Amino acid sequence: MSEGRVNIIDATPIEAARSGSGHDKSGKPTKNPEAGWHVKNDNRGNKKSTYGFSVHTCVDGDAFIHRQSVTLDNVHDSQERDTLLLGNKAALYADSAYSSEQTREKLAQLGIKDQVQRKCYRGKPISKEDRTLVTKK
Repeated sequence: MSEGRVNIIDATPIEAARSGSGHDKSGKPTKNPEAGWHVKNDNRGNKKSTYGFSVHTCVDGDAFIHRQSVTLDNVHDSQERDTLLLGNKAALYADSAYSSEQTREKLAQLGIKDQVQRKCYRGKPISKEDRTLVTKK
């Protein structure tokens, strides 16, 4: 394992070309039957829905893509963690969608440093250690 080599994983929703309901002139449904719904809260608390797919990507510190997968948009980001994770890296950087006890156990098992952003919960402030991790530049 080379020092400083990292996994960076995240997912991006891709809206289906035809996401409307109804049928076209030939009677075929306009909605892509292979896509799925994804609902996400923006930074103001408003819900944003998209109908489509998610592209899950693992890059290294140089932004070189190592692994990528495409799922329905209704598959949670964390479900693709094991598909994307490379075991020969020194650290994993990811957003809070990947923050779970299972992720921490998997990283410990592989000897990968956990740099996953922690989740915050109402009434339970983030720990000083986790805040330092989030605010490091």
